[in-house]
Amino acid sequence: MKSAPALLAATDSLSARLLPALQAAGFEVTCVAPQQASPERVHQMDPRVLILECSDGAEAAEPQAFWEGREMDAHLPILLLRPDGATALRRGALDEPLEEVAVTADPGEIAARANGLLKEALIRVFRKTFHDMSQPLTIVRALSTKALKLSSPALNLDATLQELDRQVDRIFRVAEDLQRKRLE
Repeated sequence: MKSAPALLAATDSLSARLLPALQAAGFEVTCVAPQQASPERVHQMDPRVLILECSDGAEAAEPQAFWEGREMDAHLPILLLRPDGATALRRGALDEPLEEVAVTADPGEIAARANGLLKEALIRVFRKTFHDMSQPLTIVRALSTKALKLSSPALNLDATLQELDRQVDRIFRVAEDLQRKRLE
C-alpha cells in the first residue's frame, strides 16, 4: 500500500501522540508547528491531507485560505483539531473536504477521519470527471448511432461504423458503472 503524504501542523506534544497512529494508518507524515502552516508553504509541501491544530480563536485557522484560487475538486482536505467545546466553524456554501475533531480525540479516530477525507476528495474527482464526460459521451453516442443508420454497405464503412458504435456503447457502459459505483 502506497503511503499518503500528510502534513501535521501541531504542537510537539500532540505530534508525538498522533504520529504513530497516522503512520500505522498509512500516512507519510511531515510535522510542522501550526504557525508554520501558511497556505503558501503547505502548497509547496504538496500533502494529500492537512491536519491542523487550532487554538481557541476561530481566526487561528481559516481553511478557506488554503482553497483560494483553486478548483473545487483540487481543494486540499483539512482536518481541524479543535479544543474541546470550541465553536464549530461555519461551513461555506461549497461542499469542502473539511472535518473538525477534538484535540483530545483518540489518535485512531483522528487517523480514520483523515482517511475519510481522502476518500471524500477522491469521490469529488470522480463526480466532477463523470459530470464533465457525460455530455460529450451522450453526443458521441447519438452521432455514432446516426452515422450507422445513414451508412450504406456499398461505402465499405459499415464495419468501421459498427465498431465505432460498439466502442462508444462500451465507453458509455463504463461511465454508467462508474456513476453507479460512486453512489454505493
